[in-house]
Amino acid sequence: MNDKISIIVPVYNVEEYLVECLDSLINQTYKNIEIILVNDGSKDNSPKICDDYARKDNRIKVIHKENEGVSSARNTGVKNASGKYICFVDSDDIVLKCYVSRMYEQIKKYKVKYVIFGHSKNYSIIEKNSELKYNVHLINKKSKKMSNLIIREKINSPCCKLFDLQHIKSNKLGFDERACIGEDFLFNMKYLKDIDQVCFSDEPIYWYRKGMTNSLSEKFNLNKFDNLMYVINEVNYIYDIKKNNDYRNIYDTLQAIKIKNIYSCYKDQIVLKKVNENNFINFANNHFIGKIKVKFRFHLFFIEAWFYNCKRFKDIYIIIKKKRGI
Repeated sequence: MNDKISIIVPVYNVEEYLVECLDSLINQTYKNIEIILVNDGSKDNSPKICDDYARKDNRIKVIHKENEGVSSARNTGVKNASGKYICFVDSDDIVLKCYVSRMYEQIKKYKVKYVIFGHSKNYSIIEKNSELKYNVHLINKKSKKMSNLIIREKINSPCCKLFDLQHIKSNKLGFDERACIGEDFLFNMKYLKDIDQVCFSDEPIYWYRKGMTNSLSEKFNLNKFDNLMYVINEVNYIYDIKKNNDYRNIYDTLQAIKIKNIYSCYKDQIVLKKVNENNFINFANNHFIGKIKVKFRFHLFFIEAWFYNCKRFKDIYIIIKKKRGI
């Protein structure tokens, strides 16, 4: 029999989308699954929907808990998982019927512990492309190809990925409940630390319903800047990048992400009128390691970045240039 795979779904106030999500899970072509729904203190009809589905399908396990955030919910799911492998799905998203089977095929074929697939924000694209052939790549963690995956934000979410549960438990990995932004990226980078190769395909098997009301990823947080800097610094610490030259490509990528995050925070704060421009410039200067000054135009970040780290700036610039398409 094929290995059991646990699908962990944190649930919080998503009654409008939950049925579609659960239908896409119970109709997976890969049948040896358990679906762990972690109701994180929902105040709407989500708990009842979870319980109703559990009565209809004995592969579904429901855990009700107090609201402590998505990281806590995912950690609870991991602790209660019994599969050989685990994957994650957000409760306001939809996956293709082949979501589990496509990832499982690759993890067995290439004998790796980490498989990454693609997603789309447009469901019609997923349906249209579902019959196309996609290349599968084995990527070394220390290569520039891995840096490219990171800067393309393929490592950000825990969704569209298949993890080895024993690897998570033996290394005592979990989602950092101190961070409410970037905690997914931090978990993925911690998981990657002791893995040499990953299997990657751009094949979109997951509909990321970004932008919908109450979406887990769309809640603005006033502490976004501090959270993002905390996550980047944690990754630096985990990989001991200053002392380990093997991770130079990852180091360059993190510098690029820092610059991008500062700009992202700047746009959020100004557009939402949380602060005026001068106040945010002062805030960034006081908090950001390296003292990159925030300017009013994106291109001026390159000038500031040059003085921040001119020896490595060429690589950083190339990474951002590819990402931004400038």
